[in-house]
Amino acid sequence: MLMSGGTGFLMSRLAKQFLEEGHEIFFLVRPTNDTSPEERMRQQLGDFKCNQWHVIVGDTTQSLWGIEKNDLDKLKGEVTEVWHGAALVRFDSSKKYLANSTNIEGTRHALEVAEYLQAPLHYISTAYIAREDSRHRAYETQECRMNPRNIYEETKCNAELLIHQWQEAGKGTAVIYRPAILIGDSRTGEAQGFTGYYMVARFFVELKTRRLVLFIPYVWGARLNLIPVNWAVDLITQISAHSEAHGKIFHITNPHPPLLRFLFHHAITYFHLNGVFLLPMPVTLLRASALFFDHLFALIPLRSFRHMRKQFLFYLPYFAGDPSFLQRNVKKILKNNIPPITITKEILDRCLDYAIAHNFGINQ
Repeated sequence: MLMSGGTGFLMSRLAKQFLEEGHEIFFLVRPTNDTSPEERMRQQLGDFKCNQWHVIVGDTTQSLWGIEKNDLDKLKGEVTEVWHGAALVRFDSSKKYLANSTNIEGTRHALEVAEYLQAPLHYISTAYIAREDSRHRAYETQECRMNPRNIYEETKCNAELLIHQWQEAGKGTAVIYRPAILIGDSRTGEAQGFTGYYMVARFFVELKTRRLVLFIPYVWGARLNLIPVNWAVDLITQISAHSEAHGKIFHITNPHPPLLRFLFHHAITYFHLNGVFLLPMPVTLLRASALFFDHLFALIPLRSFRHMRKQFLFYLPYFAGDPSFLQRNVKKILKNNIPPITITKEILDRCLDYAIAHNFGINQ
C-alpha cells in the first residue's frame, strides 16, 4: 500500500498494525528543513518491520503527490491500496490557505494517484462533518454539516465532496472513515499527537499555573465522542479488510461516549484545580456565551495565555455535545461485532500522564 500521513497520530498506528499483519508499505513523506524523510519515518517506527516499509519523497500538495510518473509506474501492481491520512488539523481561519492546500488539494492529488495506480482510496475524514437531523442523529451518508464550525470541518467537507464526485464519474472507488476525537492508547496512554482533547487539557494546565478563577459553560447531558487510538485502529483495519466497504462511509465513533461533565470533573480533579467551576446552560446560551468569554479572556494580559484562549474558544462549540453518530455501515460490515470501549478515569489518567511526560508534544 501507499500511505500519506504516516508520521501522524492515527496513521502511524495504522501503519504499525498493517506491518504487523504482513503488509508492505510505501510511505509518502515530505522533507523538512532539519529532518530527512527517512529519518522522520524512523522516528515513528524505529527498526520495526524495516524490511517491509520504504520511503518515497513527495508532497501531497503537489500533483500526483510530487511523485514522478516513472516512479509511479514501478508501483503499479505492487500498490493495491492508497491510504490518505495527511491533514492539517487547525481550527484557525488564518490558516485557511494552508488548510485548503493540505486538506482539499491533497485529497484531489490523492485521487489522481489512486486513479493512476488503479487502486482504491482509503480516506481518513472526521465524524464532525456528518450532518445531523432534527433528533441530533448523524448518518453515514454523503451529506455534510450545513454550517461547519471551523476551517478544518469546512475543508474536510470539501475533500469528501471531491471523493464523491470522483466515484460518481467512475474513476475509482473509495472508503471513507470518519473518526471521532482521538486520545492515546487505552492501555498505555501513548500518543503521537496532542490536538483535540489535549488542547483543552493544556488550557487547564495554564489555569493551574496562573491560579485563575473560571466558570466553564457546557450543556447538561452533553457528551464528547472520545476514542482511544488503538480502538480506532482495530475498527478501521477490520473494516478495510472487506471489499464490500468500497464506496461507503464509516463512523469510527464511540457508541457510548462519556459525558462532558465527567470529563471536566476528571480534569479538575486530575490537575487539582480549585478555581474552576462548571456552569451548565441551554445550548442557545452556550453559543451566545462564546463572545462573552472571548472578551473576558482578552482582558488577561499574558502572551502565553493568548494561544490557549484561542484554542479554548475554538473548542467551545463542542461543549454543546455531539450528535448520536449512527453506525449502520459499521454494524452491517462487521455483523454487529463492534469492539466494546468505555472511557474510564483510568484511561484518561494514562493519557494525561503520557501527555504531560512528553510536554504535550511541544518542542518535539
